[in-house]
Amino acid sequence: MAEKEESRLKRLEMKLLGSFEMDSSDKQLDETVTRSSKTWELFAYLALNRARKVPLDEIISVVWGEGGRNPTSALKTLMHRSRSVVFEHLGEGFDLVNSYRGAYGWNPNVVCAIDVEDFAESCEAAALAGSDPEKQLSLYKSALSLYRGHFLTKHESPWIEEYREKMRKIFNDALFAFSELMLDARKYEELIAALLKITSIEPNNERLHSYIVKAQLRSGNSAEALKYYKAATDQLYRNLGIRPSEYLQDAYTEIMQSHGDMETDLSVVQTKLEESSEMGGAFFCELGFFKQAYQLESRIAERDGTCVNLALVSVSAQDGSLPPLGQLGNVMDNLLEVFTSLLRKGDVISKYSGAQYIIMLPTQTVEDGEAIMQRLMSTFSSRYPRCPLTVSYDIHPANIKL
Repeated sequence: MAEKEESRLKRLEMKLLGSFEMDSSDKQLDETVTRSSKTWELFAYLALNRARKVPLDEIISVVWGEGGRNPTSALKTLMHRSRSVVFEHLGEGFDLVNSYRGAYGWNPNVVCAIDVEDFAESCEAAALAGSDPEKQLSLYKSALSLYRGHFLTKHESPWIEEYREKMRKIFNDALFAFSELMLDARKYEELIAALLKITSIEPNNERLHSYIVKAQLRSGNSAEALKYYKAATDQLYRNLGIRPSEYLQDAYTEIMQSHGDMETDLSVVQTKLEESSEMGGAFFCELGFFKQAYQLESRIAERDGTCVNLALVSVSAQDGSLPPLGQLGNVMDNLLEVFTSLLRKGDVISKYSGAQYIIMLPTQTVEDGEAIMQRLMSTFSSRYPRCPLTVSYDIHPANIKL
């Protein structure tokens, strides 16, 4: 009897991470076979709630939202068409949904394994295996291998967006825990390969980029780490208009510390320092280094009774909003060209955000700093008279924390 019951069961693998896909033996069904996004959302919702009968009103709400004419009839039509798609591609035996009075439910004779559930279970098991790092790593690797992309990436229904954010948080928690374990295990090359692959899913994840930088650095490739850091921060500026987070700033600090190898010959040290100071004009640096230079210069000014001015230059659209990133990138590049060509060697510049520069001006008085900034703005206006954006600045003496 048990064997007979087993023979009646159909087995199906459903993939919801990334794009929708259903597999059974040698047959496959994916989103390319029909343009109806509601077909895939309907099957996904019923599969994820297969332990219960789902009321018609609930299905209508999640698939169509509020409103619509005769939604019950529309749901019956959708169900008929969706079943036809499955029968055509997987076979007549795959009747995925049972009809009940006032409800639909997943057919219990179709055993469904869903990647998003397997992923969440592996992440939970890994988190609970804290006393066994090797087991944790194995479980995290298994979980991350399932994550082809965010939950139903092409769909935008409210319930999908909510579920997507829930899974994304689980994914990020697992990703960061995995990265820490890999760093502790000194599996740097393997970690770099895994994280670079994940950047296609999370291209603007600052913490992810910071782990790649750290792994490159600890594998002995500081030059590659610095190159990647600069590329990642530039990408974040361009795409999001944001300055580096504490994670990327910490990674940059680790890069800088790695350059301080032991050297006993003072003349060699002096030569290296002179080589790095050959560039003329103002000094352009990362924000993490700017903070340290600012704190040092403030101490010197306080000791000598001089003044350090801090100027913040901001770029905005005419209405004060954040401008289009295409225009913003050009204007920021032009501003930097003006700053580096006109400012002195002792002046320091850094990007504070995607639309801002911060400038340190050691001067005798606040008035001197104001005069310098007015000259910079005047030069910029004369060189780029057709600039479509508004450039403004604010300047204060050095008494505010960065």
